[in-house]
Amino acid sequence: MAIDTINRWQLVREVILQKRSGAIVLQTGRNYLHWILERGNLVCVSSTLPEASLTNTIQEQKLIDPPELMRAQTMVDQSKTLGTILLQRRMLNQEALQKLLLQHWVACADYLFEPSMHLFWSTNSSAIKAEVVRHDRPLSDVLLLVDRSAITIPTALRTVQGLQTPYRLASRMPDLSTFNEEERRIWMHLQSGSCLKQILQDREITRIPCYKTLFLLWLTGYLCDTRPKTVTKVKEATRSAIHRIPAEWIFPLCAGALIGVLLAPSGPPKVPPKPAAKVERLQESLQKPAWGTGDDQTNDGDSSNAETQSRRDEK
Repeated sequence: MAIDTINRWQLVREVILQKRSGAIVLQTGRNYLHWILERGNLVCVSSTLPEASLTNTIQEQKLIDPPELMRAQTMVDQSKTLGTILLQRRMLNQEALQKLLLQHWVACADYLFEPSMHLFWSTNSSAIKAEVVRHDRPLSDVLLLVDRSAITIPTALRTVQGLQTPYRLASRMPDLSTFNEEERRIWMHLQSGSCLKQILQDREITRIPCYKTLFLLWLTGYLCDTRPKTVTKVKEATRSAIHRIPAEWIFPLCAGALIGVLLAPSGPPKVPPKPAAKVERLQESLQKPAWGTGDDQTNDGDSSNAETQSRRDEK
């Protein structure tokens, strides 16, 4: 998929709105992050990046002593996750572990907004381990908690410029408790039907945070998609048969015609017509002397016949 395009974020938006089940896969080099979802809810995030692992989040929070954390890591296998082991060994309680998982997911969301990482969608989600601590949360709620600095300005600007006014809001409401004061004011303007120009006239609202807030609301489905849809124009059919042939068929047809000509069997040899007129003229020339004329030959014939007849009379 192309990096940092509308199609990239449109995919994430459709996963949220259509409540899909599968995995959003992020790739950077040989490392991968899998966002495993069930009906639009985030179940877990697995990563081959050490800095995007649950262990790294625990170390940053300093909730567990490093030696105990290392012992817990050695117990991880194909059926048990690190969170399950921490809960079973009572290193963390259920509430503390769920809070830690949410912090880990929000920290991984920074990579989701990184334009340099390739993003894919897989309907075959990675297998979830048998013993896993479930703390399913809607993906939209997790993304609303992301640090706004993770959203690049070109990404937000490109999306907002494509939206048409007046903006339309979805029927569901976001959790405004996670918004700061400026973002709450932007939401109030949206509810009143204000356009972008009117929102930016508010002195308490700055341009870049406004772009990022509108982009995030659009991405999570709280702001309806008012971008113009591209409609393919239907061209009028021509009367000529050659114009109705698809362009991709022209070269195969030409190649087929050329091969047919080369492989066609040779026909019977052509017999030249008989020179009938020349043969007749040759026979006439043999019967009549070339020095005589037609009248002379006729007169000679008559005189010879007369001499023969006189001889018969004398006898």
